[in-house]
Amino acid sequence: MIKIKNLSKRFEDVQAISHLNLEIEHGIVGLVGHNGAGKSTLLRLIADILYPDEGKIEIDGLINSTKDAKEKVFFLPDDPYVPSFARLKDLYELYASFYPLDYQRFMDLVHEFLLPLDQRINNFSKGMKRQLFLALTFSIDAKYYLLDEAFDGIDPLALEKIKEIILQLNNDGKIIIISSHNIATLQRLVERFIILSGGEISRDGNNEMLGVDFLKYQMITPRIVTKEVLSALNLKPLNFKKVGSIYHLVFFGKKEEEISKILTGEFSPTLLEQIPIDTEEIITLEMLLAREEQKHENKTLY
Repeated sequence: MIKIKNLSKRFEDVQAISHLNLEIEHGIVGLVGHNGAGKSTLLRLIADILYPDEGKIEIDGLINSTKDAKEKVFFLPDDPYVPSFARLKDLYELYASFYPLDYQRFMDLVHEFLLPLDQRINNFSKGMKRQLFLALTFSIDAKYYLLDEAFDGIDPLALEKIKEIILQLNNDGKIIIISSHNIATLQRLVERFIILSGGEISRDGNNEMLGVDFLKYQMITPRIVTKEVLSALNLKPLNFKKVGSIYHLVFFGKKEEEISKILTGEFSPTLLEQIPIDTEEIITLEMLLAREEQKHENKTLY
């Protein structure tokens, strides 16, 4: 288990992590949030690359700064260091001096991703570099894998292979925490989403738990509908758009009966139906809601 207690980290005038409490004990976890939400900082704190101003982190009951705890964790940053003239062999030898690496597994993945053996790594594309470092990551025997922006720039074929490997690692009892803006990929992998906003956890749960407070409708009506009209009826949509003649409305924290009664009474719709929300949209809505809450909190400070 990774156990985080009252964790805080500040950079000059930016509170990156604020009194955060969290436990992660199994599975594949998606860490999402808008830019600056604290995702990378949190992963670096867990990996003991950054030191907290307050609080502590335990890895299987051990303080994360201890040697025994560090040996359980591998952290892949979003922009890992590459020596200027390094080729694959050089990078492998560099990492092998610090970590127990399976050479055959590494080379199998290099061939799977069609990575050139003799080309300088700094001449690789962004996606090729990412695949190379994931090949290294998956060749290291760790219990906890922390992957920051794991899928950035990776082509669909390589992405399918990477998802397959992550799922197998999970089946082998490994715990993987993935920070990514690629929600479409995360939703097919993770069992749990943690949404950060302003260095705090704004939401934490599986797909069903996260979506429980959202209701989405599609409506056709002869009336003109605007966000202002809806707000005047005490129906403030979190998301609102019109596609052709159909209005798409998403509400948060309202009861189905209340919404249906108001929309039916005010707009006499020829079509009104509640429709499902997929995981990608739920996560996007959760992030939007968290951002709006943060804006409101910031506004009260001025």
